[in-house]
Amino acid sequence: MLVTSALALTSSTVGSARPKKAAKFEGSLISALRVSAPGVDGSAFAVKYWSRSVHNRPQSVTGIVFVPNGTAPAGGWPVISYGHPTDGMASQCAPSLSPSTDVPSVNGFLDRGWEVVATDYQGEGNPNLAPTTPGLQPHGVNLPEAHNIIDIVRAASGVPGADPSSNYVVWGYSQGGGAATFSLEVAASYAPGLHLRGVVATAPSVDLADAFYGAPTDSASPFTLMYVAGYHAAYGTKVRLSAALTQTGKALASHLGHECYGAIAQSIDQYQVDQVFKTTTLTPQFRLLLSANDPLNVRGVSPTPLLFVQGADDTTDPASGTALLSNHLCGLGQDVVLWMYPGLDHQSIVGSSSSDVTHWIADRFSGQPSPDTYQPTGVGGVQNSHCN
Repeated sequence: MLVTSALALTSSTVGSARPKKAAKFEGSLISALRVSAPGVDGSAFAVKYWSRSVHNRPQSVTGIVFVPNGTAPAGGWPVISYGHPTDGMASQCAPSLSPSTDVPSVNGFLDRGWEVVATDYQGEGNPNLAPTTPGLQPHGVNLPEAHNIIDIVRAASGVPGADPSSNYVVWGYSQGGGAATFSLEVAASYAPGLHLRGVVATAPSVDLADAFYGAPTDSASPFTLMYVAGYHAAYGTKVRLSAALTQTGKALASHLGHECYGAIAQSIDQYQVDQVFKTTTLTPQFRLLLSANDPLNVRGVSPTPLLFVQGADDTTDPASGTALLSNHLCGLGQDVVLWMYPGLDHQSIVGSSSSDVTHWIADRFSGQPSPDTYQPTGVGGVQNSHCN
C-alpha cells in the first residue's frame, strides 16, 4: 500500500482534489502526491491527469512518475512511458498503489538518467487520488490506452522538480504492447509538442478476434471475460453482456469491479467456455470493434522506429501473432526490428530481455540511426530481423 505525504503544490499546478472543468485538456495535471517507493533509485509521485476516452471525452487517469536522483540535464530528463500488462479492471488493481514494483527494471532506467512514467489506464484509478472517472478499465481498447500512455508524459511536466524532456520512448508489455503499437500511429498528431524517439512492444496482444471464445468445452479464459466486460464499458450496448454471458458469466463479471486478475483467473478456472459464455461466435459489431483495436489494423507509418520483443515459447500472446504483426507493418514501410528469444515464455521474456531493451532505448535517445544494428545478447541466441 502507499505511504503518502501530500505535496504543498500551488493550485495553478495541480488543481484541487476535485477536477476543475477548465483544466480538462489532455495531459494536464490534476493532482500529485509524493509517495514512498522503497528500493527505487529516485523520487516517486502518484499523479492524476486528464486524458481522452475512446469517444474523445475527458477522462481522469492516475499513474506514477519516477524522477532520477540528481540534477536534470539541459532540456530535462529523457522519459520512458510504460504501458503495463493485464492486472485487472478495478481501482484496487492500479499498479501505482505498489510503486516499488510498478515498472520492471525501473532502477536500470533511472540510473541512466531517464525519467519513468507509468499510467494505470483509465478505470484503474488510484483510490488515494480519488475521485477519478468511474467505471471499469476498458480492457484491450487500445486507442484510449495509447492516449493514457502519451498523456502521462505531458502531465509529468506539471510535477514540481520532475523536469521531463520532450523526448520520450514508449514501452508496453502484453496488453500494454498493443497500446504501445497504437501510440506509434497517433503520437505525432495527438501530442505534437512531444518527440517520440522509439516504441518497444514486448509480447503484444494481436489478432484479437481469432478463436476469441474458444471451443465450447475449452477452459474459459479470464482474458475473454475481461475483453467482453471491457468493450461493454467502452462501447455500451454495442457489446451486450446479456447476449454474451450466461448467469454464471454475469456472476463472474460482477467481481471485476472489486477483484484483480489473479482472483478472477482463479474463479473462472473451474468453468468451461459454454458455462460462462452463451456463444462462441462473435457478433458482427463486436468483431468490428475488436478489429478496430487490433494492432493488425494499424495502417499509418511513422518515422519513429519500432522494436518487437517476443518469447518464442509464449502461449499467452504467441510468437506467431507478433511475427504476423511485424510482417504487416514491414509491408506498410514501417521501420521495424523483431527480436525473437528461443526458450522464453510470456513471463520470462521481460527480465531476460531487459538489458537488450535498455541498450536499444539508449540508442534512440542518443540519436543512433535506424534500423538499429545492435545484436541482442539475451538467452538462447536471439533471432534478430529488421526491415525498411
